[in-house]
Amino acid sequence: MFRSTIPYLQKAVELEPANLDVAKTLLNVYSALEMTPEKNALKEKIKAQEAKN
Repeated sequence: MFRSTIPYLQKAVELEPANLDVAKTLLNVYSALEMTPEKNALKEKIKAQEAKN
């Protein structure tokens, strides 16, 4: 179930990188599926975006 949402969430993050709600949702999906490299990379992007705000 979670795995099927990944492409949609990734595209949403790509189109709206400032939308932290979507990014954090994707982060939670990565965490639930134990996708550590993807989770860590996204976590860094979120930190960078939060620093801009």
